[in-house]
Amino acid sequence: MTKGFSFAILTIAATIAACSKSGDKPADSTQATAAATGAGRKFTNAMIGKSSNNPVFLAARTGAEAAAKELSAKNNMNIEIAWLTPPQEDGEVQAQRIRQAVNDGANAILLAASDAGKVTGATAASR
Repeated sequence: MTKGFSFAILTIAATIAACSKSGDKPADSTQATAAATGAGRKFTNAMIGKSSNNPVFLAARTGAEAAAKELSAKNNMNIEIAWLTPPQEDGEVQAQRIRQAVNDGANAILLAASDAGKVTGATAASR
């Protein structure tokens, strides 16, 4: 198993675990069954690497997409990877992509910041 694939599985699994701890009680047994099995649930993980032409981030994308597919089937839910990595390293574009992910309702954002100073405002605003 590659490092990118292992990291992707760990990250996606942590996201599922964090999002599945809900204090809401389902109203009936059908909802309880759906909640217990994950049926009908969707989790979107936005991936924002440094650049889409960097082999490290391409491998991470491949691993994340494979892990999402595997965990979707295992947990009977829809786990998606939204690839929002800019073509070239650009902290300002990464900040825009963070805002895009938040506006699109992503459940998690995986970020490899090119310029911490440029993305800090976007990450603080997304909380």
